[in-house]
Amino acid sequence: MINKITVSWIGMVLLLIFTNIVGFPQTDSKTKVIEAIKTANCEFAAMTVDGFAYNTDADKIIIIISYKGKKESKKDIASRRLYNAKTYFTEYYKGTSMLRSPEKVITAIGTDETEEGKLNFYVDGKLILTMFFLNNTDLNLSPCHTESKDYCKDEIKKLFFPCLEKIKRKTSN
Repeated sequence: MINKITVSWIGMVLLLIFTNIVGFPQTDSKTKVIEAIKTANCEFAAMTVDGFAYNTDADKIIIIISYKGKKESKKDIASRRLYNAKTYFTEYYKGTSMLRSPEKVITAIGTDETEEGKLNFYVDGKLILTMFFLNNTDLNLSPCHTESKDYCKDEIKKLFFPCLEKIKRKTSN
């Protein structure tokens, strides 16, 4: 679990990124879409989602739409990414001002396949964030320690895919 000091520190760094003081791939439009390209890296993905959460008022409804990429072979990859995103907002942020109730995070799977797998994050009906994924990769968020042999023994990581899938397999055997 992250503490409030960590959240404040992360928030300040992300505020710099989201205000374009630090380099970050962006498109300049009415909706200020931030594109986090190829989010296979846990630290980058977590930083991006943390910045989005930090800069979105807690009373706002967040809509997340997941799209499967044309070359992705995992049939459930779009729903896995949605699950991880919603769980991050509704479970991981417990004890912080960035926590959202499940009713404030609405998820859907897009009907069209796109060139790459992606998640679109909307607030007030406006597209705010698009995250693109390498083929068949889950949305991997904090805590980031995938190099550990005990990765899925972490209580927080047990909430997310791919650990959730491994735990389900073990209990069904």
